[in-house]
Amino acid sequence: MGSEKIQWHPVFAAAMKLELKEYYPEILEIEEEHQLSSKPLAVDILVIKKRKDVTILRNIAQIFVGHNIIEYKSPDDYISIDDYYKVKAYAYLYKTLVDKVDSIKLQDISITLVSNNYPKAMTEHIKSKRHKNIVNHSKGIYYIEGEDIATQIIVIDQLPGKVNRYIRLLTKRANIKAEMLEVIDESIKEPKNNLYESLMNIITTIHVSKIMEVYEMAYKLTDKDMERLESIMEKFNLKNKYLEEGMEKGIEKEKIESILELLEELSDIPYELEQTIRNEKNIETLRKWHKLAAKASSIDEFISRINKEQ
Repeated sequence: MGSEKIQWHPVFAAAMKLELKEYYPEILEIEEEHQLSSKPLAVDILVIKKRKDVTILRNIAQIFVGHNIIEYKSPDDYISIDDYYKVKAYAYLYKTLVDKVDSIKLQDISITLVSNNYPKAMTEHIKSKRHKNIVNHSKGIYYIEGEDIATQIIVIDQLPGKVNRYIRLLTKRANIKAEMLEVIDESIKEPKNNLYESLMNIITTIHVSKIMEVYEMAYKLTDKDMERLESIMEKFNLKNKYLEEGMEKGIEKEKIESILELLEELSDIPYELEQTIRNEKNIETLRKWHKLAAKASSIDEFISRINKEQ
């Protein structure tokens, strides 16, 4: 499934709710689509309202005040110079299109711009044309100083994995196996939580190969964890997805090289064995061999085990 078919915005909203779950929904109210006035002004931004008497300690939300406007860009998109001005315009409209004049103060609004990569062109424009400083507040989080509306930039690929595991999964590039394992485990423990369901649908679409790598190393898991992982595999039809992706993208080649690398750590690989591995096209067989190669203590043990499998 290409990212153009993925509805990223609601998934980002689900990830934000999980990131801020200790505050949601008692402290924070999250609107996935805020309608500024008439229907043509319904914009695809996330609005999070916060109770004034509570300070948010979470890194991504320390800037939050009463009304927080968030622009999110999918992994294949980026924050442009015009996006910066567009979201500022949304913020001004949000302030003015209310029943009571000046009932929302500018200092009670914040702007958050979220993307996978650091928006270099946009930040250079802000520094050179608007003469604003951009400071690295914390890992993956940048504040634009001197704005009339408090503004931050969140770069997903730079966020700390242990802290922001949910948002970090909305990427195609970062090394996210650790975050993936944690969220898979959480989703199994809370099967009725729709937020995990939404996030897992994305994970199992864009990260099927990484999940299968985790599955192939499952001999390191306890029986209970293995049972949980198997339930995820079945629920999201991951084995079939993996086989389909393998046929489309030549994953068998990656798997062959990975098996050979594991065996080379043990000893020189006999020519006939190497040719047998390189000529194998069945993804499921290669997956089994990969697991056997990871467990084997010698080449002979590996050969013995694959012969028993046949």
